Amino acid sequence: MSFNSGGRKGHTSKNVTVESNDPIRPRTTLSISAFVEVEFGFETNTINIGRVRKGESISKTAVLLLKDVSKRDLVEVSTNSPHIDARILESNGRDEGRIEVEVSVRAKMSPGRLNDMITARLTDESQPAATMRVVGTIIGNVEVTPEAVHFTIDTSQVVMDQEFRDVKVISTEDDASFKLLGVEDTRNLLTIEVDTLTPGKQYLIRTWPNENAAQLRRVVSGLVKIKTDDTEQPELSFSYRIILRRQ
Repeated sequence: MSFNSGGRKGHTSKNVTVESNDPIRPRTTLSISAFVEVEFGFETNTINIGRVRKGESISKTAVLLLKDVSKRDLVEVSTNSPHIDARILESNGRDEGRIEVEVSVRAKMSPGRLNDMITARLTDESQPAATMRVVGTIIGNVEVTPEAVHFTIDTSQVVMDQEFRDVKVISTEDDASFKLLGVEDTRNLLTIEVDTLTPGKQYLIRTWPNENAAQLRRVVSGLVKIKTDDTEQPELSFSYRIILRRQ
């Protein structure tokens, strides 16, 4: 049995199923755990703040791993966005090699997808800088749900099944309304139908793979752009993925 530590940090575990000719216990599961030692780096590559309404703020805690605990006071953290703050929390004294970093998203963030970076450095530059991506969605007056859909095409079929996926575009404010001006698939792989559920409040976008998708020979991803008359969110979008499978 071997263990590949590539891309892993800190505590990691895996279950391994072993089959044998033992008549009593022909199958058993082994729980394997290990600690991948990191000189300096975030425990995870990404922190997801989830979906946050415009005007609200949120904080989450990330963990920065530091092998040489004597250098704890040399750690600095920064962000690439004026709307995201990162600060090192006081140590609880239990594990000096795990530094908690509070990540806060300010209420003044504009609506849209969040994709920013936090950087941690040692002031003596003895280790390369560590980075962690901050992702999430700031919800404004208009919301798209879900933000991503996927389709599976059976390549053994002569005629494709029409596998529908529905996406709603809705107003999040009781006293606000908007108009849906247009919907476009940037790769022209989907057929799109738009239906008004509640004028100015809710619209339904129904999608399914078209004849162009039937010619695909590999898995592809695409983006559907939605245009509205909302001044703050004139363009929204949702992503899609088409998976090929032969039954």
